[in-house]
Amino acid sequence: MKPVLVVVNPASGGGRTAKRWPEVASVLAGTGLDCQAVFTAGPGDATRIARQGVREGRALIVAAGGDGTISETAAGFFADGKPVPCETRFGVLPTGTGGDFRRTFNIPIDPRSAALVLAGGGRRRIDAGLVRYVDRDGRPEQRIFVNIADAGIGGEVVHRVNTGPKSLPGPVTFYLASVRTLLSWKNRPLAVTIDGLRRELVAQQVVVANCQYFGGGMRMAPTALPDDGLLDVIVVGDLNPVENARGLRRIRAQPQGQGLPGEAGRGGVGVSGPAGRGRRGPRHRARDFRGDPTGAYLDGPNVTRGVIATPHFLASQAGAEVLREGGNAVDAALVADAVLCVVYPHMTSIGGDLFAQVWPAGSPAPVGYEGAGRSGSLASLETMRERGHSAMPPQGVLTVTVPGTVEAWGRLLETYGTVGMGRVVAPAVALAQDGFLVTEGLSRHLHDHFQWLMTDPEAQRLLPPLMPGMLMRNPDLARSLELIGRFGVNVFYRGELGAAISSAIARRDGLVTASDLATHRGRWSTPIAARYRGLTVYEMPPPTQGLLALALIRRLERLAPDMLRPGPALARELYRLRDVAYPLRDRYISDPDFVSVPAEPFLDPEVAGVGRGEAIPEGDTIYLCAADEEGNLVSLIQSVANSFGSGVIAEGTGILLQNRGVYFSLEPEHVNRLAPRKRTMHTLIPALAARTGEDRPWAAFGSMGADGQPQVQAQVFVNLADGGLDPAAAVAAPRVRVAPGGGELWVEADYPGADELQRSELPVKLLPPRSTSMGHAAALVVDGSGQWRAGADPRSDGSVEFA
Repeated sequence: MKPVLVVVNPASGGGRTAKRWPEVASVLAGTGLDCQAVFTAGPGDATRIARQGVREGRALIVAAGGDGTISETAAGFFADGKPVPCETRFGVLPTGTGGDFRRTFNIPIDPRSAALVLAGGGRRRIDAGLVRYVDRDGRPEQRIFVNIADAGIGGEVVHRVNTGPKSLPGPVTFYLASVRTLLSWKNRPLAVTIDGLRRELVAQQVVVANCQYFGGGMRMAPTALPDDGLLDVIVVGDLNPVENARGLRRIRAQPQGQGLPGEAGRGGVGVSGPAGRGRRGPRHRARDFRGDPTGAYLDGPNVTRGVIATPHFLASQAGAEVLREGGNAVDAALVADAVLCVVYPHMTSIGGDLFAQVWPAGSPAPVGYEGAGRSGSLASLETMRERGHSAMPPQGVLTVTVPGTVEAWGRLLETYGTVGMGRVVAPAVALAQDGFLVTEGLSRHLHDHFQWLMTDPEAQRLLPPLMPGMLMRNPDLARSLELIGRFGVNVFYRGELGAAISSAIARRDGLVTASDLATHRGRWSTPIAARYRGLTVYEMPPPTQGLLALALIRRLERLAPDMLRPGPALARELYRLRDVAYPLRDRYISDPDFVSVPAEPFLDPEVAGVGRGEAIPEGDTIYLCAADEEGNLVSLIQSVANSFGSGVIAEGTGILLQNRGVYFSLEPEHVNRLAPRKRTMHTLIPALAARTGEDRPWAAFGSMGADGQPQVQAQVFVNLADGGLDPAAAVAAPRVRVAPGGGELWVEADYPGADELQRSELPVKLLPPRSTSMGHAAALVVDGSGQWRAGADPRSDGSVEFA
């Protein structure tokens, strides 16, 4: 008997599972999982097969199919509504697509990638719910579910899909069932017992949700989590004739509460809490999706196929959602970036800077946008000396520069976007207002930086040292984002928010004035291109360190292919090249408006810098990339410079201001010396690549890591270009990095040859595998029209989402 039992529903996805199963089975075999596949033939088979597997003591039972198959298989772990004591684990392989459950759990849509995740053996708790109901024939029934259960119009649609022909594609089958149901339903009465209260409804649907998505992409339960011990009940209320006619496109939600044991009414649904747990949670107000720009949409003809990779799963989900609504890659990138400004306050904020490369559909080359703010008009070497500083302070109001992000959103949106600013910020507004769960990484940063953050009253109030899993909210930021969505860019620089920011800086005796904010302008630029083994790599021009990234890549091109594989040889070469290239950055790169920056020393592999290079401050940054079926590709990076930026939050706005000014030098002869209204040397470098001679993009890639960004980026690029790795593997692979200022070589403990390097003459410091000191990266490869592969770094909280 094989230890792994795979329950396969060949009819899932309109028969897609049956067609793809040989390919999926081959991938499973290659992962080393010893599997036995058993195919279902009708309703209830998945439960019966899983129940037999539990009795046999199988190590793992995997549901391969759609959402229905997942719940039916999970039901095999229960008897009489109670969990069966066992050591068997439950796995999911969404081949059909299992969209509701898959999206909530961030399981890849591609079965091959999902199989690799399954083989990785990661574990997560899953709540299971018990729904009691009266079926169409008046018989009392009960159902175990782990994703969604529904009654009313949704139940009728599901019934028609399950009992209808399977010869048509899944979306067509669902669409026809929906049309027939809408024509016949006519607002039937529905009785439901929720929290012990019986309600007589003329409702269209009642959904008991253990995950956020429902019905192929509608985000009906934004607060639902599959492992929090709670269930969300959503009542989709009385639809008028106009809404009924539009029912395939939109829904609206009415009261929502948490489900607890109750009696079933005829035609209704009684809800019990998760099996074995009877605790009550708080009520949550359901969204009214009418007129709400975050509305719940079904996949339909307006969906834009695409992909997005970000360092936080909530941002990836928000970006993919706008693609499903018909937006493009630029829309998706900006929506995701806005979410990151809420859920990743240690790394980014609307009070930070943004750089992006966009390869517009049909264009022969990319364009760049420099959303870099300048120093204040009061900033000067003399001012800093008068205040007792011989070097820039690490945090505080003196390091604040004008934020460039919001203006960059506006310029990118008006040039390449398809939605309004209100739609861009809507998911971010909801998360800032309603709250989000703190990740382990954010919690660690909050605790590590607690002491100095507490020196600012607003930071003390809004950035407390929360534990992982606790809820973080920023209602002030929600209001600020709402204002930006309603009034656009001007409100941030020349309106209410601009006044609040400049006043907050003035109260702290800072260097940025209201006039500095009002006169801010970003700029479009032409990325710098360099050849590498049949590829052309594009980086942002100065004031970024894009030339430094190209310097490393140009010099790596001279190595033999066998030296580019991760290992001691490549580590030694990266250690050497760091001292060759980094001094060039410190000698030449600053604001081109103040100094001429030559490209030749960076692009000529024969040129070497002098010295070891400066130790610039470590930074925290977000990088994301997105693509769509039209051919648009976006590579975007944003940051508040160091962790939590300046630590200054403008009162009443929730806006954390960056400390980008920390990168200025106070040495009078330094190329990057402080001056009024000057852009500092920027570490932010989003990258793109194309096959030489082709007028379309091949890849987007980038990383956080400040001083280490060029080194991380070079390794990810070599993994893609020379190693032929999938983007997910390219960004996850163990890395090395030279410490800021040179000298020490940081090596992740699982890097090939780490032991040999530690025994060598090099000053090696071993770091844990997947160390955040190595930055977190993302990458995307275009395989053809509408075909992509992408990866989000496991060092982050990110995910890849397809639409």
